[in-house]
Amino acid sequence: MEDDILQIINQALPVAANSTVLIKLIGSIGDIIKTLYEPRLRFRNGKADVDVERYKEGSKTFTLYEITRLRNFLKAAGFASEELEHAQPDEDSMESPEFDWLMRFFDAVSLVSSEELQELWGKVLAGEVKKPGACSLRTLDIVRNLSRDEAVCFHELCRYVMVSGNMAFIFDNGFCSVEQDNGGQIWNLESHRIIHGQGLNYVDHIAPMVEAGLLTADHYFLAEFVGNNTVSMGNEKLLCIISSSGGLDAIQFEPYMLTKSGMELFQLIRSGQGFNAEVDYQVCCMKELKQKYGGANFSLYEIHGNGRYEEVEL
Repeated sequence: MEDDILQIINQALPVAANSTVLIKLIGSIGDIIKTLYEPRLRFRNGKADVDVERYKEGSKTFTLYEITRLRNFLKAAGFASEELEHAQPDEDSMESPEFDWLMRFFDAVSLVSSEELQELWGKVLAGEVKKPGACSLRTLDIVRNLSRDEAVCFHELCRYVMVSGNMAFIFDNGFCSVEQDNGGQIWNLESHRIIHGQGLNYVDHIAPMVEAGLLTADHYFLAEFVGNNTVSMGNEKLLCIISSSGGLDAIQFEPYMLTKSGMELFQLIRSGQGFNAEVDYQVCCMKELKQKYGGANFSLYEIHGNGRYEEVEL
């Protein structure tokens, strides 16, 4: 049985002798494994081995339950190592996550066999290795209670998040019913088409995230124009700057705001590999917002990197 668990550990440990980032991650994982499986395991040069004499004295074997938990944990750690390789963080500024945090992490992720959830947990671990404190214990508990479908849902919704200052939100335009005012003007028709064309809706996607504690529908976005101040919002691909053209004191709308835990998890997902912010829906919502507030100036720019911006006509 000891050979089985050694094979699992040594195949799953993301050993890369030339990567100090991965060595730091391996060290953190090693601390967890040694704590849980001592006196039966020891580590030498990044490889696991059994302390035979102490193993015999303990008269214990590794159970299928133990092996399964360790395999799940190491799979998530493998996803974390891929994230770290992609991000190439500043190695000198990195610190090992707190041991109590890692123990809580292990307790949660070791019971997860879904690859989609393991990938999400890998992003959480990578984010904590890069910046300890990036994921609070409260957020760990929320992620722990997510189903596979909920994790996939939140990951997809993160593509639609806009950030303004210290707030992050998702425009509600396309998730609401199409509206018609007293004059017969139809609002948010195009955004509604985009969202439903992507297979998204309020009941199956927004509501579960509100129940999970990642989104809240109880807040509204208020931008007041005092003096010559402007309001900016955007994502990785778009930047919108809004100002008053005179006579307009403020604009407000009711998006789905990310909670503190939602923001923490969004930041981890956004900084990971493969993240691709949505553009068409955001542009459409800006157009609809501009229609409602004719007394405001909207300037929208597409971000191309290297400090280059291209204005988009609204």
